[in-house]
Amino acid sequence: MRKRHVAWLALVAVSVGYVWGVLGIHSDVPPYPQLRSAEEYLWGTPPRERTRFEITRRAAFEAAQSDADIVFIGDSMIANVEWQDAFRDQKVANRGIGRDRVQDVLDRISGIRKTNAKTAVLWVGINDVLDGVDPLISQKTYAQLVSELRSAGMHVKILSLLPGSRDYRSETGHADKVRRFNQALSGLARDGVAFINIYSDMTQNGYLRRELSYDGLHLNVEGVHQLLKLLRTALGSNGAMQATARRESLAIIEADRNPV
Repeated sequence: MRKRHVAWLALVAVSVGYVWGVLGIHSDVPPYPQLRSAEEYLWGTPPRERTRFEITRRAAFEAAQSDADIVFIGDSMIANVEWQDAFRDQKVANRGIGRDRVQDVLDRISGIRKTNAKTAVLWVGINDVLDGVDPLISQKTYAQLVSELRSAGMHVKILSLLPGSRDYRSETGHADKVRRFNQALSGLARDGVAFINIYSDMTQNGYLRRELSYDGLHLNVEGVHQLLKLLRTALGSNGAMQATARRESLAIIEADRNPV
């Protein structure tokens, strides 16, 4: 009888452990977020494997020397837009690389400095949220990135992050994390650094408006036009606003989620 009781207890313990582990991975149930934060604090954010395209694009940025008016910096949300078509009255540099986190952008700051841009539009951080990077570490790195751009003499325009649409992620809490991240970003505004809130106009009930995206996260042509309408006022451009999303970006899709 005692053996059967012990066996049942062991079965219950294994079942509870399994369920707790699944919840911890997908729903940030304690103590997993705390353990991940401690690991990142001690050893830094785990590096991820770069694709050949990402490596080549970064190398090209490092080798390039330009004299731009505006440099757009970030992940695929930046890389997928033809910014020069949008701001035809100004010289524009696109320094977006798909899947980049905040730390990745900071690591390639030398290539961004070489644009000699007067204004830097910074739109990065959604990968940090989706990949579960400790938000305190991401926000600290973001502040360092802004300081580097300011030291290069650039006026910095920080774009608020956009969450995915309601059907983009099955995990709970991603939209709330984006909202809290934006609150932290707004606190970076100071002389020479402006926070541009695109979140309010492009979301509904805390999620990206579905008609603005082709996959629930990345902007489609309508989404890009909505973004540019907001940026036109913020950047004071009188140029033609006819940017288009790069169609080849539609094919860059991983098996389990879309890279940004």
